[in-house]
Amino acid sequence: MIKRTKVFYPHIVKQYESVEQFISENSYAEFYAALRAEIESAGVNLSNASQYAEALSDDGFEAVTTVVFADQAQYDSYLAIVAEHGDKRAPIFEENVEEHLI
Repeated sequence: MIKRTKVFYPHIVKQYESVEQFISENSYAEFYAALRAEIESAGVNLSNASQYAEALSDDGFEAVTTVVFADQAQYDSYLAIVAEHGDKRAPIFEENVEEHLI
């Protein structure tokens, strides 16, 4: 099992009430959809709470996701799928962290 957790820093620095608000107010809908599609394409079940979780950071200023890959092969599959987000508005910074949501 391989866990990967990423913190997403927004363009609009403020405290958010929900992940949905974070996405909406920063115009990240296309980025969010593409990111979820990439994860799903690697075989991760986004509706399975033991494989995928998303939340706001403790202070509400950033969004956080944790993805649990079954093994190195599944993680490598995900890395092969990851696309450049091109013209999609994306968070200004993404940071990998070791503190996981699940």
